[in-house]
Amino acid sequence: MRFASLKPVRRSLLIAFGILVSGCSPRTGDTLVDRVVSEVAPFGNCLLVGQTKIFVTDESGPPAMLNPGSFENPEAREAAASRAQPWQETPYPEPRLFGSGSLASCSTRVNAPVYADTFAFVSYSSPRGVIGAYAFRRSGSDWRIVEKVRLGFW
Repeated sequence: MRFASLKPVRRSLLIAFGILVSGCSPRTGDTLVDRVVSEVAPFGNCLLVGQTKIFVTDESGPPAMLNPGSFENPEAREAAASRAQPWQETPYPEPRLFGSGSLASCSTRVNAPVYADTFAFVSYSSPRGVIGAYAFRRSGSDWRIVEKVRLGFW
């Protein structure tokens, strides 16, 4: 059955279902960022994209900091440790805005990945107030989720 041959009501339902399943958040072109967005804020109208930061664990700093100890998976923890940096020395460039809204009004933030060997880490802050991160591992040409962690709330 071809899409064009469907009756208008069925076609409308199919389109609505497709939007519902895929979400309508802005897309960035980064596979991992877009994947996290589809899970934490699939229906947002804006998205801020900064840079994921992994911090050294023995420092007291801002709450909800992503650090190697945030992960239970030992391999993810080791990979994260290889990219950890002191939070005081970390620059925070202005995030890029995707979709509508402004830097001040957008409540969805998914940061660009930090790569360490076969791992990638993506941090986020969702419109529901959750601050968290995903650890991905490359498997062939695909990335699979190794672990999702909640770091705190805003």
